[in-house]
This record gives sequence, structure tokens and C-alpha cells, in this order.
Amino acid sequence: MGCSSLFNSSELQPCRHLFGWATQKLPAEPSVPSRPAKRACGLQEWVDEYSWLEDSGADVQRVLRQERRYAEGWLRRTARLAEQLHEEMLELAPTEQVSAPERVGSYEYYVQQLPGAPHPCYMRRAVGQPGAPPEVVLDLNELAAVHGEYVQMKLSLCGQRIAFTLEEGQGEESWAAFTRDLGTGAMRHLSALGTVVSLEWAADGDTLLCTQPNELGRPWRVLACSAAATAGKGGRRAGGQALGSSSGAGGGGGSRVVFEEGDERFFVELGRTKDWSLLTINCNSKTSSEVHLLPADLRSPHSSQLSMAAVGSAALAPAAEPRLVQARQPGLEYFLEHNSGQLYLLSNARGALDYAVYRVPTAAASLAQEHWQVVVGEQPGVANADMDMTRDCLVLYQLRQGRQQVAALPLVNGLPAATLLPADRAAAAGGGTTQQPQQAAAAAQLEAADAEPAAEAAWSCLQLAPLPAWALSVAAGANADFELQQLRLMLSSPVHPEVAYDWDLASGQLLQHPKPAGEAAGAAAAPQAAVAAAAGPAEQQLAWSQQWAASADGTAVPLTLAYAAEGPTPSGGGNTTTTSSGGGDSGTGWCPSHPRPCLLVVYGAYGHSLPTGFLAERLPLLRRGWVAALAHVRGGGELGRRWHAAGRGARKVNSVADLEACLDHLIASGWTAPGLVALEAHSAGGLTAGALLNRRAADLGAALLEAPFVDVLSAMSDASLPLTISRLCPYQGVRPAPYPPTLLTCSQADLRVPYWGPLKHAARLRAAAAQHASSSGDGSSRRRCGPILLLPDGQSGHFVHERDLYTTKAEQYAFLLAAIEGRLQPAS
Repeated sequence: MGCSSLFNSSELQPCRHLFGWATQKLPAEPSVPSRPAKRACGLQEWVDEYSWLEDSGADVQRVLRQERRYAEGWLRRTARLAEQLHEEMLELAPTEQVSAPERVGSYEYYVQQLPGAPHPCYMRRAVGQPGAPPEVVLDLNELAAVHGEYVQMKLSLCGQRIAFTLEEGQGEESWAAFTRDLGTGAMRHLSALGTVVSLEWAADGDTLLCTQPNELGRPWRVLACSAAATAGKGGRRAGGQALGSSSGAGGGGGSRVVFEEGDERFFVELGRTKDWSLLTINCNSKTSSEVHLLPADLRSPHSSQLSMAAVGSAALAPAAEPRLVQARQPGLEYFLEHNSGQLYLLSNARGALDYAVYRVPTAAASLAQEHWQVVVGEQPGVANADMDMTRDCLVLYQLRQGRQQVAALPLVNGLPAATLLPADRAAAAGGGTTQQPQQAAAAAQLEAADAEPAAEAAWSCLQLAPLPAWALSVAAGANADFELQQLRLMLSSPVHPEVAYDWDLASGQLLQHPKPAGEAAGAAAAPQAAVAAAAGPAEQQLAWSQQWAASADGTAVPLTLAYAAEGPTPSGGGNTTTTSSGGGDSGTGWCPSHPRPCLLVVYGAYGHSLPTGFLAERLPLLRRGWVAALAHVRGGGELGRRWHAAGRGARKVNSVADLEACLDHLIASGWTAPGLVALEAHSAGGLTAGALLNRRAADLGAALLEAPFVDVLSAMSDASLPLTISRLCPYQGVRPAPYPPTLLTCSQADLRVPYWGPLKHAARLRAAAAQHASSSGDGSSRRRCGPILLLPDGQSGHFVHERDLYTTKAEQYAFLLAAIEGRLQPAS
């Protein structure tokens, strides 16, 4: 059904059949009594009539059951459409059964999805042995049936063992540790470790390090253990004693405490450098970081610097403190890699808010930032978002004017080639993996060089990946092999399914993997066959465009649109770029001939970028003439850390202003119209979306808020709840208004956003919409309000499980479709 038929009365009858209106009687609207109570946070006081819903007692459980029955009653009205959307999503989803393999050591690793299997299976095959049968690394279908959902996996240096975690509960973010011997297939449950968060192997292939959470779920302690000594008999933990109980702080099972973080603001995560030289203990808060180092083999010739005793298979000797890189400082963040005796640090040190790359020799007496030398400094309009390392290249994942890009800086035995004179390059190249006298001399010359010219030289020597114009989303592959000279990149866009490409760092060529028959070497054309498959009907061509809306303070806000074009694809390449002042100037870009229904999506928090890759669940909307608009508001990471900083804390109001500007741009430029916009947000994005819903209720046709963080003030007054930093509170901003049909979700197993936030918000929205309708005395206004639905879930947690994704999104989008078409009426 095209866009023009949405409002054609001759098409209504088939739609009625799809929606399944029938004469279904709706359950009674939930009865949520108002019980005003005074609350306070600091010097601020307010009255909350629904604060009693924060108690999980019998009365609250009754309300949750009423809410679920009420929401399910409404959703039954759109069940037939939801079924059709679900079928379309499955048809439009990529049908790849085997992923493009990636090499690690002497094996190629890949993932295969067997027909009828609900979960993928991780596989590998030996390189250079065509007749060798593939090996199963981890079959998630076997595990999920017995142990629960898989979370993470780590491969040992020898390639013969894996460590992985499985979810212990139903969405509570509690994980148990397991190991598997890839030679024998034996799987062991490390029951003595209790709940763990992150894992990392030591280089010996037996010693495993893990982080443990405290009672609030914050990972704070690092343990080292012999995987064999800590293993149980397999299967789930059955009464295994958690570490820190009566058996002692270290727990037993041959484990010992390596590190503990007492500051409640810091979360501890384990990692390692890609060359397997160092293990990293990363302590991160919202605004600062600190890294401690251990040698990957847990042995050090310099015990005074990296002091951890050698580890035996039977017991672990006491360990001294790991080596500190740079002590934590407010606002200082850094992340590191290692190459041939050199630490490379991606950091905002010295005012580089969008990050610069620094270097310091590991042999230095101190690794603190006063010894760091700039390698790649900041450049206007460019943000260094992430860093990777190969033997011969430093790789940077960058953001350039809102577009993702990948750059590589050549290295000569761990030193930037751009900063060495020809004779010194030859001397450095003659060294081994540890510093030789020639390399040490070259490093000394580099240390003495002026940092600014060196950084400028590095910028001029950066090699950019030749990404195709259609590739809006660039995701890194595993890229786990330090020695390889190819970098796996996964390229996609909102209308291009993900395709694997290999960037040859030596030749600079970008090759699709596997290379299609007949394609010229080095070509990087768009996967037109995939685009055609995603488009559906032959007359539809899917395209995307990048637009810019002007916020209230004049800031240009990026906006990504995906849509079905009416005829030839704009610019012939599937993407366009236009700019608008937000006041009616739509620039020179392509626009539809009439306003379309619009799905406006926002997040804008914690520096995370709103994904611009391919999502099959949105394609059924595009095929029905909708436009999907992704609002990259301040507070996200789309334009770097400065963009994040401009929309957090006291400046969170900028996120709301940016979203409102995007809405105005879409309406002023003719993409949509008031009443045709469906707002979608998840988690922290609910704060920005909820605020816009309060401001512009009359202009929105529907809203979908998944586990939204909306009751900020109440959450801030509870010290046990994490991730609460903003003073902007949608719940407190609810006022009598014509709130559109709105679907909220929550889960009692959600440890990030308490279920009572959405529950209270739904009750207040419903009361406010009813008050507006009764005071207006206008029947048409009455029809425009609601329904306000809350769909609680007791098991899913904060995120929808991948196995339920299409079913859930089909149900939600069927609700939005019905709302935008005006087919939802409030209960009588």
C-alpha cells in the first residue's frame, strides 16, 4: 500500500480487514488512584500523586496486571496487521546463512545460522586445509535451551579454549562464567566465581581474569583464577558459594583478588592489547578513566614496575599492585593499545575534547601524561571516535562532518613512519618486537622532536579508506589478528543491508568479501541486488539523505532520512545532502510530492550515536510510504565528544531543542505534516522524547517509548539507582494536553530504568489527556486524545531479546500505523 492510499477512502475497507477491528470489547481502563505525597531532592520539593507506585507491593502488582490487560486489549485490534508486518520483516531481513570469515592465527572464524535454528552457531575452519572439516566453537542453540542467553566470548591465545558468559536470570543482567576446550568439546561452569561481568584470558591459556559486580551491579573487583581449578561439573550453578562469603574475600576455588575499585562512580572492565602483550584493568566513570597494566603472561622481568608473581596451575601466588598508567583526573579519559614497546593512547588530554592520539614508551620510568607525545592531534570538524592497531598501522575510526570514516597511519616497528627520517625508518625497521639499540636511538630522536610538527606530519600521512558513497554506517569487524594487513569493515545504510569489505592497508584497495563474480579488482560499488531485494515492489526505490536542521541557538543538527522515492533515486546514488533553516527553506534536496507519515527516532545520550545502519523492521513502514527520520541531537556522539558535552547535564535542554528543530524541519520542508509524526525512543532517549511530547503533543500523531527514562527527579532522589544525571524531567512536565496515542513499555526485571517510571508516566499522561478532553468541551479534541497504553513485561529486562525483536517491533509499529491513520479511538 503506497503513501497516497493511506488517506484514500476507497482503500479503507481492506485496511479494516488487516487491522481486525471487529467489535472487540476493550478491558476497563486501569484504575490508578491519585495519592499526593511531598518529595524532595536537594533544595527542590514537589508533589507526586503516583509515588506510591514505586512500592512493588500487592496494590502495584494489581495495577500492572490492569495495565497489561488494557494494553493487550487495544493491541488485539491491530493484531492482524502486526502479523503481516512480522511476515514482511522476516522476508526483508538479510538471508545470509554464513558470515564472511575472519582470520585469527591459523583459523578462519565465522557464524552460521541454520534453517529453523533460533540462535547462531560460531564455527571455524583451518586455513590452508581445504579438506579439513569445520569445527564448532560455540553452538548457542544447545546452550540457550539449558543455560540461557549468551552474552560474550573470549578466545585464548593458543586458540584452543574459549571463555564465555551466559545469562543466569531473565533480563536481570546477571551472568555466569563458562569455559570450553575446543579440542575435546568439554564445557565447564566456573561456579566458584559466582556472577561475573567481563572476562579475559592470560597468555598462558589457563589463567582467567574476570570482574565481579557488587550488590548494585557495579563491576568493582578483578579476580584471577585457574580455569581448571575453579570449574564445576558443568551446567548451572546449584548453590555454589559466591566469592566474598565465608570462604574469604578471594572466594576459594584457587582464585585471588587482583584489583578492587572502591569509588562507586567507577566501573571496572577487563581488556588486553591486540598484540597480547598487556592485560588492561580499565576503571571508567561517566567523565574520567584510569588504566592499570599487567603483562599478558603474568610474569615480568621488571617486578618493581609490573609486579605480579608467576602463576602455577594448582594455586595462585600473591600478586602485587598492577602498574598505573595515568592517575584519574576529573574529565580526563584515555584508552590504549600497544605496539613494539610503545603505548598508544586515545585521549582528551590537554584539551583535546574530540580526542587526540599520544605515545609513550612502556620502558619509561613513568607512563603519566606529562610524558605523552602527540602523534595525531585534533583537527576541526574531525572527531577520533575509536582506535585499533595492527603490526604496521595505527587505525582510527573517525567522524567527519557527521559521516563515519576510517583512517590508517603507517608504523615502522611501532613508531609513526611520518615522524622518522629515512635513515631512522630503516634503523627502526631493523628492530624486533622489543626495542633494539637502533630502534631505541630512533625513539630517542622522536622523543626529542617537536610534538606539533610531528602531529601535523601524521595528519598529512593518514590514509583514508575509499568508502563507497552509499555507506553511511561503518562498523568494525572482529579484526582480532594483530599480524594481518587487512581490516574488515561492515558497511551499510538505512536502505543497504550490511556487506563485508576488506580494506587492504598496504595497497589501499577496498574489496567486497566475497568479491562478486565479474567485479573489477578494488571496486566498491553499492550492493544493488541487496537494495532491490529490500525495496520490495519494483516501482519503489529506497534511498537515504542527510539533512541539517537549525536548532534554536543556530546549531546545525544532522538528520538522516530513509524513504521510498517516487521515481528515480535522488542523485542516482541512494543518498543526498540538504540543509534547511527550519523555517521553510528546504534547500536544493529532493522532497516528496506530498507529506508522508514519519517515524521520528531519537536517543541523544551518553555520547552514543543513533545507529544509521540497516534495520529490516523499518522497511515495511518505508514500503507503505513512511519516511524514517533519525534525529542526531546533541548529547549523542554523532559529531564527537563536543557534541555529547553540548547536550548533557545542565545543557540537556539542547537535546530537546534539537529534536524540536528536526520536527519543524520535517514539517516545513514538506516531508510530513502535523499529526503524521510518530515519535520513537528507547531508554535515555525517552527523556528527550518525553519532553518533546509535552511541548508538542498536538503536532504528534503517536508515540512509542520503550523503557523510557522519564521520572528523572524521583530517580535522582534514590541513591541506589545508576545513570541519573539530568535535571530535565518529562514526568514533572506533563500538563493537560491532547496527548496522542502512546505506547510505553517497562519491565520489572529492568535494572537500568525502574518499571515504576513508565508506570507513573502512563498514569499521569492518561489523567492529563482526560483533563484536557473534559475541559475543552470539543468532541474533536476528545477523539484526538490517547489511548495511553503501558505494556509491562516481567522477564525481558532493559532490552528486547533478539529472538523476539521482529515480533515486538511488528506489534509496536502496527499500533503506530493505526494511530497515524486515525483508527484508534479512546475507550468510551
